[in-house]
Amino acid sequence: MRISFALVIFVGVIVPCAFVRAAPNDAHDTARTQSNDAQDCVSSGPPDAVIAACTRLIESRQSSAAELGRAYLYRGAAERNKGHLDAAVRDEDAALRLDPKSVDAHMVRGTVHGMRKDFNAAIGDFDAVLQIEPNNLEAHAYRGAAYVQKHEIEAALRDFDAVARLDPQSSAAFYQRGMAYRLAGQHDRACRDFATAVQLAPDNPLALTDLGACYLDGLGLEKDPKRAAELLSKAAQKGFPPAKEMLTRLNQGK
Repeated sequence: MRISFALVIFVGVIVPCAFVRAAPNDAHDTARTQSNDAQDCVSSGPPDAVIAACTRLIESRQSSAAELGRAYLYRGAAERNKGHLDAAVRDEDAALRLDPKSVDAHMVRGTVHGMRKDFNAAIGDFDAVLQIEPNNLEAHAYRGAAYVQKHEIEAALRDFDAVARLDPQSSAAFYQRGMAYRLAGQHDRACRDFATAVQLAPDNPLALTDLGACYLDGLGLEKDPKRAAELLSKAAQKGFPPAKEMLTRLNQGK
C-alpha cells in the first residue's frame, strides 16, 4: 500500500471517541489483536488510531522486518499529520534503516524536513526517491517547491517542467510552474502557464487570480482591465480573498 502525499500535510485531524481494547487472554485473541493492529496501522483512519495500532505492533516484537518497517513508516506519517515532526523523523529514520530504498519513507521524511524548513535535507530525500523512481511526479513537485524556498528557481523550473511533462492535464502543475516563472521574472511564460492552468481547470481560483493579475498589471500580457475583471470576478465568486482584493483595486481605479 502506497501512502498518498499530495494533501496529507494539511489533512485535518479527526479524534475518535475513546475506546478500550480488551486485553487478549489466549493465543487466538493475541493473533486476532495483531491482525487488527496490522490493518489499523496502515489504514487511512484518524492519526491517533494509526499511531496506537502501529505502536502496539512495534512493541509486540513479533513482527517481521518488513512489517516493522511498515509500522514505523505509517506511524511516522501519522505523527507528521499531527504536527509531531521530531517523532515523525525518528520513525522514518527507523523505517529507512530497515529498508534504505523505501520510496514512501523518503517521501514522508522529505515532507517533514520541508515542514521544518530544512530544505536541504528535504531535497536530499527527494533526490533519493528520484534515483529509485526517476519519473516520480510527487518527488519532482516537492523538490521543486523546496528549491523555490531556497530561491534556486532554475532548479525548481527543471522539476516543474518534469511535473508538467508527467501530468500534462494537471492544472496545478502548470500553475506551480507559472509561479516559478514569475519569481524568475519571466512574466510572459508565467502568464502562458496560468492560461493553460485555467484552460485545464476553469474554476481554479489560484490560476484565475494570477492570470487576472497578468491582464491587470500588463506583465507578460497586454493590459486588459475587462478581461482581468472577468477572471477576478470568477475567482472572487469562489470565495478567494486575494481575488476580491484585486477586484476592489481594479474597481477603485476606474
